[in-house]
Amino acid sequence: MATAIALVALALVDTPLGVVGARVAGRRALARRAALQLDASIESTLGAAKEEAVRSYSELLFRLAADNHPGIFAACERMFHDGVRVRDLPFHVRGMLEGKLPPEISAVAGDDAFIGDAADGAPRLQEYAPPGVWVRPAGGVVEVGPEAVEEGWRLAETLRAPVLFRAVGSDWPAVREWRQMRTLAEQIRYAMVRVAPGPAVAFCRESHPDVRAGLVEPPSRVVAMPFGHFCRRLREGRGGLQPLLGDDRETVYMQALAPDGLMADARVEELLAPRDARARAPRPPITGRLWVCAPGVWSPGHFDAVDSLLWQAVGAKRMILFPPSLTPLLDPHPSGHALERRLRLPLTGERPADESLAARIDAAALLADLRPGDAIFFPAGWAHHTEAVRGEEQLSGVGDGISISLGLRI
Repeated sequence: MATAIALVALALVDTPLGVVGARVAGRRALARRAALQLDASIESTLGAAKEEAVRSYSELLFRLAADNHPGIFAACERMFHDGVRVRDLPFHVRGMLEGKLPPEISAVAGDDAFIGDAADGAPRLQEYAPPGVWVRPAGGVVEVGPEAVEEGWRLAETLRAPVLFRAVGSDWPAVREWRQMRTLAEQIRYAMVRVAPGPAVAFCRESHPDVRAGLVEPPSRVVAMPFGHFCRRLREGRGGLQPLLGDDRETVYMQALAPDGLMADARVEELLAPRDARARAPRPPITGRLWVCAPGVWSPGHFDAVDSLLWQAVGAKRMILFPPSLTPLLDPHPSGHALERRLRLPLTGERPADESLAARIDAAALLADLRPGDAIFFPAGWAHHTEAVRGEEQLSGVGDGISISLGLRI
């Protein structure tokens, strides 16, 4: 059943919509018809199975909302993967979820809220020119090859420092399959997408009381949108779509829960097995998050509260990492703030006037360049600036330079 739904979605997502000028109105009309066709096809294909899914998710989300449980967001992402939307839920459940979920695209974009064209061979990808990172890393992250994974985990444990596992997943299916956006479209029909006014996309707790009260202006917003719509917004000029929250420099960054089918394409269990053996303790199943963006988009400096692993499937990323000993100089927002763990000291733009401060940061900073198949482990507390950069190869079907990564909290 899921395969049939995916084929229907792809047939509509790949509908040619025209390109410019007087064709715009016809394009939007066609796209709206495609969206309606998709909804109708999903309804008829799911049938009783969808009714059961709606009942199950209604019960789950009602309980989570009643307890104000932090798992609401993840439960809704799973629900989207199963073809159920918030609008399908009973009225009383939607009322319980009011204000606890990001807005859907139709509430933000009105008539522009259509499913876009995710076809291969599309117009070129949008690319952003970052202002440049002023930090000059004095060294590089420790690297090991695919034959030395166990040694890499030993070093990570002993040094409590980042380790780059070079080419460890270069033969995993995701490196081949994810180059075509249609592979992702088969399993992600609807996703949470972070929207920012420029190429810097910083996380913010939008549910934080200070954000809700207007005391803190969020640097980005999450909008739930069809995957095809996200694909359009990755393209030059947003594929003809109007900005959602900003101006022409607006960017989108998909940060979505990875469906089980996509997790199977990335064999991270093989990489983690030696680490698990060293720990000698059972580890619960891991679900990662997909990070998809255009070149030149970056995640400003911050640190994570748990150990992390980032595996690069498509395109390239550049990371600059800083040890916990440097954290006071980087001046993070305090615990409890809406921007908790985000650095207040800018790492892009002009170099600080205090050269002694800049030199201390340079001396401690480590550089890591990730190519397809590479994975980097970095412990909790290590601050990092991450930028999607143009890769070495031309990727047919998804544009030049798109970055697709899988992030895991381990």
